Parts: sequence; C-alpha cells; structure tokens
Amino acid sequence: MTKENDLGTTAAIYSCEEHVEYALEEVVNEEGMPPTLKRIESGILSTKRCAYCGKPSVYIVSNEYSHTKCG
Repeated sequence: MTKENDLGTTAAIYSCEEHVEYALEEVVNEEGMPPTLKRIESGILSTKRCAYCGKPSVYIVSNEYSHTKCG
C-alpha cells in the first residue's frame, strides 16, 4: 500500500474516516516509528481517495522524515 519516495521514506497514505486506523498501523509496522496524522481541511477539495476503499480521503498518514541534522 505504501511506497518509498526519493528520500527512502514511506509515501503518504490517504484514508477515509473508517480506515484511518489501518493506515496508522501500516505506517507503524513498516517504519517502526509513530506516523504523522493530518486531517484534510474541510472546504479543500481532495482528489485523493482512500487507499483501502476508494471513498474521498479525510486523513493523510505518513512518516515525517527530515534528512537535515541539527547542530
């Protein structure tokens, strides 16, 4: 369901309200780190569909990877 982007991190999973727990679990299982959960603002038309059922997406679940280092 997920795929790597050019930084070697998991791409975002778009999900509906019903399947957000599946997306959260998938990212945790693949990355071993807590994912970031972002709700798509109401009023913003999303062309992305839920990766599990095809309904309009409500959430974006992803890992937040930064290739920069502090200090």
